[in-house]
Amino acid sequence: MSRPVKVLTILLWVVAVTGMVSVVAVQLWSRDRQAQADEQSVGEPIVAPDFALTDQLGRRVSNQDLRGHAWIADFIFTECESACPAMSHNLALLQARIPTDVKFVSFSVDPEHDTPPVLLTYAQQYGADNDRWRFLTGPKDTVMDAVHGMKVSIVPATQSSQIEHDIHFLLMDSSGRLHGVYDSRIQGELDKLVADSTALSAEESKP
Repeated sequence: MSRPVKVLTILLWVVAVTGMVSVVAVQLWSRDRQAQADEQSVGEPIVAPDFALTDQLGRRVSNQDLRGHAWIADFIFTECESACPAMSHNLALLQARIPTDVKFVSFSVDPEHDTPPVLLTYAQQYGADNDRWRFLTGPKDTVMDAVHGMKVSIVPATQSSQIEHDIHFLLMDSSGRLHGVYDSRIQGELDKLVADSTALSAEESKP
């Protein structure tokens, strides 16, 4: 076998082996993704835990008070210098786009600073309807139990960084079960939240 033919043969074998490896890799990746999807679909649903907290007007608000209404949850704190202002701005805009029976619930992840008067000032900055949009605070352990019960991660502040927290909006149905998760930064996700919450409101208002 001449050298050029030998080199060409080796190259063809390399291409063939690489192709087979790629096919196997794609199959394994697809199977893994499907397994993850199957596991998620049969997993335990996320349900809002029992909580009793205080809103910006000093009123007691519990998960039972939200029963019978779909509601949108997010996680903010008033001294946040990164995601929170944009999140609250976007949620403020959604007040006019989503049926009024859908409630908004913002959990403060800095409850020691965010007292009801502080939260009321913050709510006023964003034109919050105080009867529809509740900003919740309370003893730190109680708030964190509620936040962690909704499978949300919080990273405490350090000397060089503020609290890090989830930036998604969670759509809960009238029984407190998670219906959907939406990236608060992406307009397409916000539009989907409007559509989903509107559909959920219509579905749950049927006799």
